[in-house]
Amino acid sequence: MKLRLHYQQQRGDAPDEPNALDRLVGAIDSAFDALGNAVDDQAVKSDARAAGQALSDALAATLAEAGGAAKKALNKPQD
Repeated sequence: MKLRLHYQQQRGDAPDEPNALDRLVGAIDSAFDALGNAVDDQAVKSDARAAGQALSDALAATLAEAGGAAKKALNKPQD
C-alpha cells in the first residue's frame, strides 16, 4: 500500500483514482484467487497427480536405459 501511495504522489494521481499499478495489483489478486480455487478442485488435483506420475515413469525409464547403456559400455572388451 505504501508503494502505491508513493507512486500516486509521484504521478499526481488522486488516491481513489485507479491507475496502472492498481489494475496490476487487481490482476495479480485475481490470478492468485483463481490459483487458490484450482488447488481446491479435485479434477485439477487428479490431473496434476497423473502428470506427476507420467513424469516419474518417464524419468525412471530414462534412467534405466542410461544405466543399461553404461553397464554395456563398461562390460565392452577393450581393443
